[in-house]
Amino acid sequence: MSPPADGRDLWSKKMPQGTISSISSSPFAKFEEDGSKQAQLIDVATGDFVLSKRAGLTSRMDCSHGEGGTVVLCASKQDGALAVDKAGKILWRRAAGDGPGDWNATAEADFKDLFYAKDKDGTFVVDGRTGRTVSADAGIVPEHVNAYAALVYTDTGTEVHHAER
Repeated sequence: MSPPADGRDLWSKKMPQGTISSISSSPFAKFEEDGSKQAQLIDVATGDFVLSKRAGLTSRMDCSHGEGGTVVLCASKQDGALAVDKAGKILWRRAAGDGPGDWNATAEADFKDLFYAKDKDGTFVVDGRTGRTVSADAGIVPEHVNAYAALVYTDTGTEVHHAER
């Protein structure tokens, strides 16, 4: 369902007092109750909750969704990562930590179902559908990415890296 062009309300829902929301370029918005470490995702189009409070989403996780992608990645260094498809199904999750299967990175940029992340060892690219690392050395992580170019901020200014055709 796409939002109505005439500005009318799609839905309304009473939220507990002290609820904080964050909306990204995603089919979901993240809601957390003030003082709670847990959070929930709500479908922006319908108002339905797609993850329960016990699903592992925390208030410290940032959620992102690549342009043209089918996955929302929610991650933080302290709490790990989880990936959710547009139906709200958890595709994979990683606990926080330094082990080979753990997550200790921040998601920096995204495009489609690829997520550029940075940890203490450098940058890497994760496939949002599987959780697998598809590039262990991504080099410079772009600020914004689309089908045509990547925007990179440097010490000397801004660089635009055009997509290879």
